[in-house]
Amino acid sequence: PQDQPGLYSLATCMKTGALKDGRIQLTGRADPRGTVPYNEKLGLERAEHVKAFLVSQGVAPFRLVTASLGKMGAERGEDKWGTDRRVDIELIP
Repeated sequence: PQDQPGLYSLATCMKTGALKDGRIQLTGRADPRGTVPYNEKLGLERAEHVKAFLVSQGVAPFRLVTASLGKMGAERGEDKWGTDRRVDIELIP
């Protein structure tokens, strides 16, 4: 919920702004707990949720690529886990 304003802005930008013709990759991540397969699945689910939100706002699905890094690159330590559970957004050609 705290990220919805940013996602609304991204959707608007992708529909009518500077990213009107752009494509983005949504890469889901997880904290270091759990198995590799579990975290890869969890990361992909996170990315797919963001994709579904953007599609519900009118962004064409073919412009959104999803991927997962699972827990790869996750920080160690409970105080970092909140920042590990995220979806990275980057422009792609």
